[in-house]
Amino acid sequence: MNSVMIVIFGTVACEAAGQGWRKVLRFLSIFLGSVIIGGLAQWAWWMLARESGGAIVASGGASGLFAAMAWATGGRSRLVQFGLIWAVIQVVIVFTEAVGIAPFSTAVAAHMGGYAGGALLSVIMLKPSSVRFRLGR
Repeated sequence: MNSVMIVIFGTVACEAAGQGWRKVLRFLSIFLGSVIIGGLAQWAWWMLARESGGAIVASGGASGLFAAMAWATGGRSRLVQFGLIWAVIQVVIVFTEAVGIAPFSTAVAAHMGGYAGGALLSVIMLKPSSVRFRLGR
């Protein structure tokens, strides 16, 4: 799932990032920054919950690219709208884990931290509403 998100949302974020070497730098900054912020959020959650665990937070980077795609295709209103949708999805994930029907544990804090990090970095590095994006034809 992370790979699919990275390809779809990363393509849009990359298009919004400009041209030349700055494009690469902006894209990598948003992706890696989201991975780091998502990882820190997950680590903080584990500390607060007095739990321990390990996670590969590529999902934090994918979530950050989701935020970048929202910003690049619709500015602040879409960024907030997609953020709320993403939060609802995370609540559903937490619920399925709590009732025991989730097949595996998910790093929800990494998802939310990655989205927040991607949103912040996108606002700094990308032009809002700079890309037209449509799924399908």
